[in-house]
Amino acid sequence: MSTLIYLGLGSNQNRDHHLGQALDFLAALLIDFQCSPVYSSASVGCSGDDFFNLIVSGHTDLSLDQLSRAFKRFEAQHIRLLNPKIVLPIDIDILLYGDYVGEYDCGVLPRSDLIDRPYVMMPIAALAPDAMHPITGKSYKAAWLEFERQMSPKEKPVMIACSLIRMNLSS
Repeated sequence: MSTLIYLGLGSNQNRDHHLGQALDFLAALLIDFQCSPVYSSASVGCSGDDFFNLIVSGHTDLSLDQLSRAFKRFEAQHIRLLNPKIVLPIDIDILLYGDYVGEYDCGVLPRSDLIDRPYVMMPIAALAPDAMHPITGKSYKAAWLEFERQMSPKEKPVMIACSLIRMNLSS
C-alpha cells in the first residue's frame, strides 16, 4: 500500500548540484513526485553558507525504516564537514510519513520543523497549503501565515530562481 510522504531537503554547499542530485534520486524513488519552490535562508546554528531548502512530496511503498535507511545511504555519499564550519552538501529529513505519529529509529514524526522552522514551514505551505498537520489540526498555510506575522523580514526565507525548479517541473 502506497504512503504519502513529505520530505525536507537542504544544502549549503554547491547547492544547485547537490539538490539536483537529490531530486533525481527522489524522482526515481517516489510516485507522484512533487516539489515546492526553492527557498534561501540563513544558516541558523552553523557558520556555513546560506541554505537552499525545499519540500518534496510523493508516494512510496517502502516502510519508514527502509526509507530512512535509503536516505542515510544517499546522504553518506556526500561528505559532511562539521569543523571549522558546518557544511551539508545534502540533508534529507522525513517530515511526514502518512498519518504516522510517534517515534522511529531516526526521531519523531511529524517533525517539529513543520511548526517552528520557517525554512520548512514556508515551502510546505506553498506545496500543500490545505493539508493539515496531524497534531495541531491547522492547515500548513494557516500555520505559516500565523508564524510569519511574528517574524522580522530578515528571518523570512526568500524564494529563489534556480535551474532546479525548471529541471524538475519539466520532468
